Amino acid sequence: KAGCPVNPARNCRMAGDLGEKIFNVSGGVVYDSAQITSEMTGKLASSISRLCGVVFNEPGFDKQLSPDFGPMTQYQNLSSPFWDAYTTVLLVRDPWSRYASHLHQWSYVKEDRDANHWIEGSGIFAEERAALLRNNFITQHLVSGFRMQTAKALKASSLPSLTSSASPAGVCSDGVLEQALRAVDKFDVILNLKDLKEESLLLARTKLGIRPELLLPEGKQDLENEASGTEGTSGNANAHRSGGGFTYTAASNENFKAFKEMNRCDYAVVEHANKRIREMAHQILKT
Repeated sequence: KAGCPVNPARNCRMAGDLGEKIFNVSGGVVYDSAQITSEMTGKLASSISRLCGVVFNEPGFDKQLSPDFGPMTQYQNLSSPFWDAYTTVLLVRDPWSRYASHLHQWSYVKEDRDANHWIEGSGIFAEERAALLRNNFITQHLVSGFRMQTAKALKASSLPSLTSSASPAGVCSDGVLEQALRAVDKFDVILNLKDLKEESLLLARTKLGIRPELLLPEGKQDLENEASGTEGTSGNANAHRSGGGFTYTAASNENFKAFKEMNRCDYAVVEHANKRIREMAHQILKT
C-alpha cells in the first residue's frame, strides 16, 4: 500500500467496527466483495489508519462450518477483481495434522482420545461438524460450493464408509481437484509453517514484510510448535501430544489409509502448495 507505513507487529482481524468503517469510506462496498478493486483498497488504506498494519480476513473461518458457503460463492470466478485488490495468503498444513489439531481446538479430544474413532466417525465424531472437518476440509475453503456438496453427501449417507476400500469418487472428483489447484495458484503467498518452516518464514518476511516470530506470545520461542498446536509427526497417524501434554492413541494403518483416500483432494492440494512454496523460496534465494 503506497504511502502506508506498515507496523509488522500489528495484527488486526477484519472484525468489530472495522467492517463498518470500510463500508462507509467505500461508499457501500463491503471489504470482501468480489467486486472490490485495488484502487478502492488503496483509498481505504489511506483513509483508515488501522488498515496500515497487518490486516487479515479468514473467509473460511468467518463462515464457520455452515454447509452453504453463502457469500463465498462470489469468488467462484477466479478472475474477479477481489484477487487483485488484496495480498492473498494461503496457509496449508498436512491434512492429518490439521485434522488432529482442529479436533483439539474444538475440545473433541477431551471426550475421546482414540484416533481410530476420529477417523471412523464414531461417537461424538459422528456429528456433522467433525464429519466436515475430516472430509477434504482444505478443499472446502478453495472451491466454492464444495462444502455444501460434502454436507449434502454426508446427510444422504452417500459418502463411502471409512474402510480400506473407501473411494472418494463423486465427492472429491477430478473436476473439484482441478478447481482447487487453480485456486492455489492464484494466491500471492503460500505458507506451511509446520512442514516447511524455513521456506515459509522467508516468504513471510520477504513477500509480506512481517516477522511472524513477533506475533508469538511472550516467552514463546518455538514458532513451529506454536503454529502447529500439536507436537508429533506430520503425515502419519502416530500418537499426537498437545501443548497441554495430552497423548492420543494412534490410529491403525488401515484406518489411516482410509483417511488419506477420503482426503484425496486435500493431500493433492497440500502437495501442490508445498511445491509452490519451495519454488517461491528458491526464486528469492536466487536474487
